[in-house]
Amino acid sequence: MCCWLSCQCALRPVPRDLAVYVNHDLYAIAELEDLGLKRYAALTGDNYISDAALRDALDMEIIPAYTRFETLACQIEPQTEPVRNLHSFYRKAATFRLQGLRMVMLAIDTQDPYVVRQANRMLDQGQQAIEQWRARLAQMAGQYGLELN
Repeated sequence: MCCWLSCQCALRPVPRDLAVYVNHDLYAIAELEDLGLKRYAALTGDNYISDAALRDALDMEIIPAYTRFETLACQIEPQTEPVRNLHSFYRKAATFRLQGLRMVMLAIDTQDPYVVRQANRMLDQGQQAIEQWRARLAQMAGQYGLELN
């Protein structure tokens, strides 16, 4: 997820806040997000091994890392209203994803197809929120003359 903003934003509050938000706040926690999501991807889809392997990884690695990430993401407090509004999409995505990961573990434990569908729905909602966040980030960066790298 990590991206950098380069700016010549002088003292304008919103572009400066947006640059700090991306280059400092999000950069500081991006590794935790990547760790959780990459580990999950390594055990699902074409990489699926077994329910037991996925459950163990969810319990011991993925959910703890993603919980820490979500906690830190929710602690980020941008200074300006436009960046706070942008960040709300990121927080929502992190929360949906964490709930989805927990539901996957519950689905494995219960072997309930309804819980599997709910887990997938939560993960999809998290992905949709990230896509909304990315689109709004790109729009804001363009609006303020910032360059996404």
